Amino acid sequence: MKKDLSYYMSLPYKVDILEIVEEDGGGYEARIPQLRKWTMVACGESVDEAIRNLDEVKITFFEKWIEEGFNIPEPDNND
Repeated sequence: MKKDLSYYMSLPYKVDILEIVEEDGGGYEARIPQLRKWTMVACGESVDEAIRNLDEVKITFFEKWIEEGFNIPEPDNND
């Protein structure tokens, strides 16, 4: 299978959702802990918005990593 953007976007990475306290602006943060090393994090006013924004971040990073030939970790099946 060709490991292109579509391939990596379809993988079931574990996503953590954290509520942002009102003092810090409120909303939600979505992040992929396995890819934290590369700051795979996004925020939004709602959980759905945070996840949509995380998808945009994933596209940006995956495209760059594929272009640069990085070895992108695939989801851990142990989570």
